[in-house]
Amino acid sequence: MTRDYPYPPRAMTRQRAAAYCDLAVSEFEREVTSGRLPQPFRLGNRDHWSRAALDEALAAMAGEGENTDWRKGQPLYAA
Repeated sequence: MTRDYPYPPRAMTRQRAAAYCDLAVSEFEREVTSGRLPQPFRLGNRDHWSRAALDEALAAMAGEGENTDWRKGQPLYAA
């Protein structure tokens, strides 16, 4: 069962978060695994993604905002 919202919900399931990013679920999962998109949090019995965290990550990838380097703070790129 899918629900239609007048806006994206604050917490999104994997499928809705992937659609929000205009990605297939498999592409979305690769971006999360690579660290370019945020990790989920547990809400109820399912993983959810924060719309705000997704927006921040997407803005950083697009070179918008203050934190434009998505690698900053990632363990792989730690100095």
